[in-house]
Amino acid sequence: MKSWIKGKLSLIYLFWALIILIFGLLLIEQTKYVQPTSYYAEQIQAAQLMKSSLEAIKEERLKRAVPLDVGLDPNQTGIIGEEYTQLTTTLGNLEAKRTSSNPAFAALLVKYFKEANLKKGDAVAIGASGSFPGLILATLSAAKALGLEPLLIYSVGSSEYGANIPEFTFVPMLDSLNKGNIFPYHLLAISMGGYLDQARGMFYPDSREIIEKIAKESDALFINTENIEENIKQRMRLYKKAAADRPIKAFVNIGGATPNYGDT
Repeated sequence: MKSWIKGKLSLIYLFWALIILIFGLLLIEQTKYVQPTSYYAEQIQAAQLMKSSLEAIKEERLKRAVPLDVGLDPNQTGIIGEEYTQLTTTLGNLEAKRTSSNPAFAALLVKYFKEANLKKGDAVAIGASGSFPGLILATLSAAKALGLEPLLIYSVGSSEYGANIPEFTFVPMLDSLNKGNIFPYHLLAISMGGYLDQARGMFYPDSREIIEKIAKESDALFINTENIEENIKQRMRLYKKAAADRPIKAFVNIGGATPNYGDT
């Protein structure tokens, strides 16, 4: 039976190899540094704006006596909704909703806008449902930090845990941010959302009635047509008119509203 051959490497060599390894690791730790982007200041500003907007929204929610569910919203952001309400359109992932409430997303949007070569004064079209209010805030925060003009069309319907509380949709959220001088932006238009943007196939029989009421009371132009092609054309006309003679430099889709990505 063969026996293992003992190595002849001296322990002193192993010792010095270990010393060199440790020294190398310490040297790397001491000399490494983070290279900030050329737009780092704008990223910080956007993240701070989103943080301030979350604080203002939470305050407004409590003022309206809409309770916070710490089980669903452990960070108490104020923008996490409930599982099923009259505004719930589809299933949603709670972890994704929590993650999207991180102000770091505003800094990420600054990066995306910079990579798209957007400049101050550029018009950015936004089509958003109520599914991810955190991402709407991130987009608006990035737009303000970069001096862009966001043109927001909002759909009331929301997947689970989004802005699906009838008494506290993104409409009053944005209104509170306007009153608090955090954002100067208003909705360009509003629609119902849900299947074919007509709030059909909802979980509750009175969903469409409630959603339509929210849309009509929002003071924004109400897009209400059963023809999805005409719906899209109407949105395009609104974006174009709001941008005046400027081209739309980017389109941001948030959530799953049919007019924003089609029904295929």
